[in-house]
Amino acid sequence: MSFDDAAERLERQLRRYKRRLKDHHKSRQEPVRMTTAASYVIAADERGEQGEEPSDLNPVIIAETSASVSELSVGEAVMQLDISSNQFLLF
Repeated sequence: MSFDDAAERLERQLRRYKRRLKDHHKSRQEPVRMTTAASYVIAADERGEQGEEPSDLNPVIIAETSASVSELSVGEAVMQLDISSNQFLLF
């Protein structure tokens, strides 16, 4: 019985999200624009947080990646966050 209730609840949620997707795509005249953002991993300083700021201000970069950031409306971002398993969404 509880499995059937859970399956019905998931079906309702999927229908609702599908309807939202259709509604948002109808109002959008152009495709979602994407912007590239850089992400850096910086090496920790041996002095820790208590140390003084270095004079050259050139930290050691361990890794560099890039990610695509979508230009969404607030409603689209909320819907995207709801249907994903991510903890946050940058838009």
